[in-house]
Amino acid sequence: DKGFKEVEKLKVAKRISSFVGYDVSITQVHNHIRKWRNRWTRLVYLKALSGALWDDDKKMVVLEEQHYLGHTQDHPADAELLNSPLENYDYMELCFANKHATGKYAMGPGVPLGTPIVVEDKDKP
Repeated sequence: DKGFKEVEKLKVAKRISSFVGYDVSITQVHNHIRKWRNRWTRLVYLKALSGALWDDDKKMVVLEEQHYLGHTQDHPADAELLNSPLENYDYMELCFANKHATGKYAMGPGVPLGTPIVVEDKDKP
């Protein structure tokens, strides 16, 4: 599973409980994460639609009116994600886009900063 570990969900549940003043269960945290992951999956699909444009400043998927009307007739649930700014896009990207540090270009403690990194390109001899 590429999701969050139970230990992390428990930490989140405890912190939310202390913040809101009532008990929040791991199941509630899991369901909330699942809801946002499903929304992210739909958003990735919508960004890849033919004719869809991505406005990076407003964080929104833009469809021309004709395409928008046709798509939302077939998929009414997608209307909330089309042609309107996505307030939590950066948070969703952080949690679900699989963009994380891999250590591929990490340097050891004995290497001075500013030292060029030689990257071997597998396509070049």
